[in-house]
Amino acid sequence: MDTLDIVVILAWLFSVGTFLNSIVQPALRLNSSLFYLTLIVPLLYPLLSRSLDGSDLPSRAFVGTALDFLSAICAFYDVGFVADILIRAETDKPPSFTQVAGQFLLIWFFVIGVWSIQPKINRLYGEQLRRSPSLRPPLIA
Repeated sequence: MDTLDIVVILAWLFSVGTFLNSIVQPALRLNSSLFYLTLIVPLLYPLLSRSLDGSDLPSRAFVGTALDFLSAICAFYDVGFVADILIRAETDKPPSFTQVAGQFLLIWFFVIGVWSIQPKINRLYGEQLRRSPSLRPPLIA
């Protein structure tokens, strides 16, 4: 995966996760601090892995594998966070494992899943705009 692809997907996860977490009832909100932290690791991963490429450290393989593993765990958490909060925003209740797993797979297979996930997000955004018209961006004349 190219660095630009990673940045675009992480930006989408950030915007969707932040928006959905802001519209759910306060009792159903998830802790966004860990979400923000785990978004940074996959973003730094390409830079860190490239800096290790030219290094002659004997522990380069271990550090590279650890970075791979940490980045994968963070990516799983980020996708799981968005899947979980999407269900919470749609149903106003905590989701079951199967609900989260289904949304997780759709988000994980981004190119296919975005076709079913994004209309749900657009609908939730439209509902939020109808409730609070002050969120609407100003028109450019």
